[in-house]
Amino acid sequence: MSYTQNTAPQLGGLSYTITGGTATAGGGVAAIPNPEGIPLILRDVRLYVTANSTGAANLTVGTAPSGTVAATSLIGATAMAAAAGKVYSGDIGGGTAVGTELTATALWGSADYINVAGSASTAGLGAILYVDYYRTA
Repeated sequence: MSYTQNTAPQLGGLSYTITGGTATAGGGVAAIPNPEGIPLILRDVRLYVTANSTGAANLTVGTAPSGTVAATSLIGATAMAAAAGKVYSGDIGGGTAVGTELTATALWGSADYINVAGSASTAGLGAILYVDYYRTA
């Protein structure tokens, strides 16, 4: 039996300012490519809303193989018309019990995107998306 300590940085975290708009298809609000180019194990995804959407839009956040595909794997449909000051947490691994295999939502593929989409116009929306992850290489 043997082991080697990894000395390269293994933990990352980024934040993205999200500004609403009129686009609703796929990653119409934001399409964020994997910044590392290697598979990333997602630790946490949180959305902090700073300004309400003027429309009655629901926002979704998820991973997808392209920036044009709607995805709900991280944060399901969440109303944004009265969300200012609130924080929404992503469902990393599907809420599985300790010791069980995590679902695909826990992985951000090397060429995948985190897409943010609105069900209707998200004009007026202001938010910050926080993404924490482990590097796999």
